[in-house]
Amino acid sequence: MKSPDTTDILTRFSSFTVVHPYFKNAMDTINEAIEMTRDRHEPSSVLLLGDAGTGKTRICQILTARVGDSRVTRSKDGVTILQPVISCVVPPHATIKGLVDRILKELGSHKNNQSLSNLESRLFTLLATCCTKIIILDEWQHLISRGAEPTRNGVCDWVKVLINTFKGTVILSGTRKSEEIVDEDEQLAGRFPFRAYLYNFSLGTPEEQDVYATLVAAFAREISNAMPFDEVLVLCDEKLLLALFIFTAGNLRILRLLLHSALKQALERNDRKFIREDLAYAATRIHYARRLTKKNPFELSLAELQGILFGKR
Repeated sequence: MKSPDTTDILTRFSSFTVVHPYFKNAMDTINEAIEMTRDRHEPSSVLLLGDAGTGKTRICQILTARVGDSRVTRSKDGVTILQPVISCVVPPHATIKGLVDRILKELGSHKNNQSLSNLESRLFTLLATCCTKIIILDEWQHLISRGAEPTRNGVCDWVKVLINTFKGTVILSGTRKSEEIVDEDEQLAGRFPFRAYLYNFSLGTPEEQDVYATLVAAFAREISNAMPFDEVLVLCDEKLLLALFIFTAGNLRILRLLLHSALKQALERNDRKFIREDLAYAATRIHYARRLTKKNPFELSLAELQGILFGKR
């Protein structure tokens, strides 16, 4: 069982974000779209695209926190709840009506047993009343991934209506494949002039190797600075760098999960050491189908690790 201190330490580590180049480029693109909408008084929206585990949801969370939570303002006419940003996760098998209902609940409206047209009217009224400037729909591909073509067309038409009526910035966060559906509709594609991409990390070029090494180095510094260890393994050692990459296949979410599990093991052992065996243990606890070997990479030699990578190129 984790002690309160261990829980707090791991919670803080989980909130740590590395501003790597892919992350920075995505945030810069989103910020430009928001500024463009504000300056031109015309909506410029964003597709935030990437494979699972590349950091899309974290960007949505950071953007929501940065823009600000809901707050109450009082005037002689009464009380108004301001919500500058609405962030909503689209569930699997979602319908337009179900999504509108979810957004309304984010705006504080919970009695939504009405027709879609009435719900939409209420939605746009509340968006204006709450001074909402940004709508984020995370995992938006769930609206279109399993539908027949007429259904997808209906979703695309609804998104166009949302953008035209809302007049703020809409951010659709989803898989790369969802971009194809947007681009098939010329009018819809024109409403998303900004595209932000997140990728799995790679070791294919020296530049990509530097990016990955910088990422791991940032986690290593955070571990050294924030964890109560007297002895810490060197994550940026070539052997460990390759082992981390081989286990995670460059996926940031899996890297975070692996480090979290290994750190938990080290903290609970309570000997103030973070050692290679902690990573080796964590690798036995986490299943990841895309890892580059079924062997435990933290138990392999440098030559074996290099052989696995060269074989994959």
